[in-house]
Amino acid sequence: MAMRNAITFLLFFSALVMASLNAAGQGYDQGINTAFHPTLSNPAFSVSPLAFDQMYLQVSPDRVHLHAQKNIDVMYTAAGLGAEWRPGYLALMPVAAYHTYFLPSNQHLMAGARAKLEWNENGDTDLSFRAGLLLYSNPGHRHFAGITVHVNETIYSTRDALRRGYHRGFGLQWGQGIVSLARNTKLNTSLFANYYPEESQLSGPADNLFQSQWQWVLWRSNWHYGAGWQQENLSHHQVLFRAGYTRKVSIALAALQSLNFNNNTRLELSIKTTI
Repeated sequence: MAMRNAITFLLFFSALVMASLNAAGQGYDQGINTAFHPTLSNPAFSVSPLAFDQMYLQVSPDRVHLHAQKNIDVMYTAAGLGAEWRPGYLALMPVAAYHTYFLPSNQHLMAGARAKLEWNENGDTDLSFRAGLLLYSNPGHRHFAGITVHVNETIYSTRDALRRGYHRGFGLQWGQGIVSLARNTKLNTSLFANYYPEESQLSGPADNLFQSQWQWVLWRSNWHYGAGWQQENLSHHQVLFRAGYTRKVSIALAALQSLNFNNNTRLELSIKTTI
């Protein structure tokens, strides 16, 4: 019965996503449901208990992203490859990460790096890099904290379809398990933020760019439900809702709605599984 419900959930929300494919919307580089695929924000997540040995598929009205990563236990490393399509753009993203053990046994430090090679329909090629550190609790899912440095990234505005290029940027990732409300019922929260200073700009409107997304998620047995807030430059705000089911495959739908500027509701279907 549970598997039948999950399949019904997938088919129903896949139809919703496909129905919205002609809707206008803004891009977001880490997808709508950022916490579902954290390796996009910080490549060090690829060797963490939250993400190693995973394959991801994200589908939204103007973005299809596929990523797979595998842990190499004897070398304390993970390696992966992502591919992404947007109208007029195609990108490949190799990822590698290393898991260190010099900290106390209840804290693990991880380091990772990602390159992104992007082609557009005019034949132009862009190469960018992102590197990060991640401190992760052991056992996992209690808390994490990460930082990233970004080089030559082209960023989509969360407000509109503008692309802005920056020589450098910085990121922060933080998560915390809050409390176990009952048996098989847990609450956690996470924050993902990126900042790009005006003086490092490559192209696009001259401005600082600060984007963040904050989520709260309630896990109950195989189901999870979440809500969050996303902002750009502390003036443009969106609310996020997500729901999903996890068994052998984890399926989630996220919906993003603007509060103070014109934009259609955006939907994103995410699927991940262990490989």
